[in-house]
This record gives sequence, structure tokens and C-alpha cells, in this order.
Amino acid sequence: MADGYAGASPVRKASPVVLIGETVAADATAEASRPWEPTQPAERIDIIDVLRGLALFGIIAANMRGFAGPLYAYFRPEVMWDTRLDFWVQAFVDTFIQGKFIVIFAFLFGVGFALQFSRAEERHARFVQVYRRRLLALILIGGLHQLLFWWGDVLVTYGLGGFLMIWFRKRKNKTILIWVLSLMFAPFAGGLGYLAFRHFRPLSPQKVEANKIKAEDARQKSLEEMRTTVKVYQTGRYAAIYKERLGELWHENRSQPFTVAMTLPVFMLGLLVYHRGILQNPEAHRTALKKALIVGAVVGISANVASTYVMHLTGGQMQSGPPGGLQLFGFFLFIFGRPALSMCYASAVVLLFLDARWRSRLKPFSVIGRTALSNYLFQTIFCTTIFFGYGGGLFAKVHLAWLMVLSLTVYVLEVPLSRWWLAHYRFGPAEWVWRSLTYGRLQPMKI
Repeated sequence: MADGYAGASPVRKASPVVLIGETVAADATAEASRPWEPTQPAERIDIIDVLRGLALFGIIAANMRGFAGPLYAYFRPEVMWDTRLDFWVQAFVDTFIQGKFIVIFAFLFGVGFALQFSRAEERHARFVQVYRRRLLALILIGGLHQLLFWWGDVLVTYGLGGFLMIWFRKRKNKTILIWVLSLMFAPFAGGLGYLAFRHFRPLSPQKVEANKIKAEDARQKSLEEMRTTVKVYQTGRYAAIYKERLGELWHENRSQPFTVAMTLPVFMLGLLVYHRGILQNPEAHRTALKKALIVGAVVGISANVASTYVMHLTGGQMQSGPPGGLQLFGFFLFIFGRPALSMCYASAVVLLFLDARWRSRLKPFSVIGRTALSNYLFQTIFCTTIFFGYGGGLFAKVHLAWLMVLSLTVYVLEVPLSRWWLAHYRFGPAEWVWRSLTYGRLQPMKI
């Protein structure tokens, strides 16, 4: 969907829809401007809400083992979930779910950014000032999400990346595409450079052995800390779990700059797709969507199958230094295979949505998309209550196959819950908080 951006194309005018179902209001700066009003149902682009809603299933399916087990086991699931069935379930998740739907979510954030900027220009409104307040509010919500409930938040990353997106709002498509490819290749190029350096300046045998000992000590320490974490989360009250989570937050957030840099090109791909008008008028881009579906399937499936296999080969190896050649190759497959398969999924949904029969089947998921921020936070609160000691105490006791069943169950429950809520209120509760913080005043809630 991001092919062919050679030069700037005019920005399409479209109904204002944005990630997690919000639009930003800004004060007018010209006589012809008018204040922004809450987005009305008729103003929304339904396919964006559907894509966002469906993406939330992939997000909860990928996050569920983070709710149900410790941070260390999230990245090394084999240390906790070691049955043959666990292996195949995790292989399926790694290949077809992990990272793919969060890419769609991030892509839609970029689309939303472009929609907001386009609407601000139409109304001669102050964009940057209001958008910065919006991002700060998102970072605040994400920070509280991390601090109070779970370490695996993406909202802070989105907020930080959004500040960088402001710089790209008036850039030509060619410039944006160059940045996208550069950011995606940079980690791989850095890894190749290090391997080349070590080829000519190899470590001494004594240093290699010292690194192995250090790595084994670190692994044993991590396993011991994991056992302590499991005990605290299984039996501890909220205060004890909160204290344990503070250490996890430090571990996670120290990689925040790298995470933002990896997410930013996906945001920019959304900006490029908006410039092409694909989601605003998918019927006119049916051929391009079919090509994206085929290319995404061929490249995405093959690359992700290979990436999962490489991760399995290297996952059990003791890491005694920077990544080796095989690990770097697996990282390359992940970096480019992940968005390729995401493109396949998104293109398939958009093409199905063009058919009237499928549109009626997919429309129910739009209510989750319209309340995506609330549903994202609801997933965390509901699932951590099930697994943590102050709730069900099932932490580290449920196999991965049952976690998939639970993911589907929670997601299915969100459809009628979201539909009921939107029958009475203008937007989700978290969206209301976000909007109120952005505007600096309480927003009308009831319909």
C-alpha cells in the first residue's frame, strides 16, 4: 500500500477520523474558520474504524501472555510454557499475530495524524498547539496505564512518536519515503557494520569466555528474579505487585528511544497512504489493494515463517555478546516481514469491505474501533484482574492455548459492550478523558 510515492501528491480532503476514534478541535485563526465539533457518525470513515477494531484482537492475543506471565517469559516464553502444544501455539502467534496488528494500529495513528492536519488546514486552525496538548494527554494516560496496571503500554510510545510526526506534516512524499526506508534499514545496517568490524577485529578467546560466563550469570539471575516475580504476582496484594512492577517499568522504558524509532516509519506509512487517498476511496484503488494483498501475503508469510524458525534456532542459545549473523538475519526478516503481513491483512479487510455482504459482517467491529482506547485499557484491567494476586491469582498457571481462548472471549465481549456504550454516549470513557484533557474543559458525554 506504500508503493509508488515518488513526489508529493495533493492532500485529499476527508472526513475526520483518527486513531482511537478522536478528532482534535482547534481555535480558529482566520475569519473564515469555524470551531471544530465532535465527530458525527456520518463523518467517520467506517473502514478505518473496522480496521482499528479488528487490530485490537491481534493486540490482546499478543499481549495475553504478558498479562498471564512475567516480563522475562514474555520475551522467552519457552522458560515458562514448555509443552509441545505451547510451542506450536507460540509459533503460530509469532508467525501470524505478534507485531502484525500493532503495526496496523500504528499505521492508523499515522492516518489519523494526516486527517487531523488536513482538517486543521481546511479550517485555518492552529494544528501544532492543539496536537501537542493531545499528545501530552496521551502520554499521561499511557504513563498511568503503565504505572497502575501493566508494563506493556504503547500509548507513551505513540505520544512520543507523534511529536516527531509534526516535523513531517508538510514534507513531500518522496522525503517521507526516504525517511521510512532509512529508519527501517538503520538497525540492520548497524548490525552489519558491527559484524564487519568484529571480522577484522575479533575478540580474544579470553574475552569470549568471559562474556559467556557473564551471560550465564545474567541468565541465572533473570530466572531467579522471574521466580520471585511469579510468586509476588500470584499471591501479592496490589501494593506488592505495584512495587514489583516499578522494576519492570525501568527495564521496559529504557528501550523507549529504540521503540519510538522503530514505530515512527509505520506512522509515516499511514501518512503516505492517506496522501494517496486509498482509505478515503478504496474502490478507486481496488487494483492497488489486490497487489498489496498478494505481495504482502507472499513476502509476509514466507518472511515470518522464516523469522519464527530463526528465532527458535537462536532462542535457546546463550547470548554472550551482540547478535550474531543468524540473529541479525532473523531481525531483518522480522523488520520487513512484519509490515508486509500487516499490509496483507489490512488490504484483505478493505477489499472485503467493498463487498456489501462482507461489509455488513465487518461493521460490528467498528464499534470497538470507535472506542479503541477504552477497549485497549479495558483489556489490561480485565485481564490483569484475572491473573494477578488481588484478583483470580492465575498468574503463570494457564497454558498458551487457553490464553488464546481467553483472548477471543474477551474480544467478543467487547463488541456488545461497545455497542451498548455508544448507544448512550458520544464516545468511550477513556476517549472522553482524552478529549477533555486536550481541550482543557469537560466535554459533553451523553448523546
